[in-house]
Amino acid sequence: MLSLVFHYANIHIVNKTNTVLLIVMMAIFTTVAELIQQSIIVYFYESPISPMMIMIIPSVVFCFLLYSLLIYYLTNFFEKFFVKSNQPFAITETNSSNIHFILFSMFIVIAFDWRDSNFLKAIYIGAILIGLFLSKNCFKKPFNKIQSEKLIKSVFVSAILIFICLIVYFISLYHMPIRFYINGITLIRVGRSLLLLILLIMLVGLILNKVTKHYFLKQKIGQKSN
Repeated sequence: MLSLVFHYANIHIVNKTNTVLLIVMMAIFTTVAELIQQSIIVYFYESPISPMMIMIIPSVVFCFLLYSLLIYYLTNFFEKFFVKSNQPFAITETNSSNIHFILFSMFIVIAFDWRDSNFLKAIYIGAILIGLFLSKNCFKKPFNKIQSEKLIKSVFVSAILIFICLIVYFISLYHMPIRFYINGITLIRVGRSLLLLILLIMLVGLILNKVTKHYFLKQKIGQKSN
């Protein structure tokens, strides 16, 4: 989001002044964002599991809106201190593919912040990386300007679909009792958990591939790249 805001504000010169201002901006943003996130985490921790599941999606959207507004107002405040370029950053057929792929990847990787365990975080990041690898070819269509609307829509749709898959996955695991000894039933449950995990990774990859193909590769009849 900050990259898009800086792009439209014509701030893309890398120098000492801009670097220091960016560090100060992000320090303020991180502090406020962490306070917001901790407040929401405390609320969910004290809530029953069923209402918590229902409220997570609206809370994610609410946080995204708050973070966007925070970035917007911080940029407006610090904009007059940044060193701006006299010419806008040129989006060409050569760099268009990489720019849109990188922006989409960054949005997706931070769409969820796993705090439960390193294992879950590793699984999630692994699934996302596989999905991004499979969807990289969907960004080959050139554009002559940043497709902000396509980026936001594709990330939102991907995040919602992936979140639904994760909820189904964790609900399935929640109903599997944990055994501390090995028997036939335990092995069946472990096998089923492994199959669910593989299915989750495949679904994440499929979702990212289909969504990016729809927004960045397919072109409606009579519609030109813009």
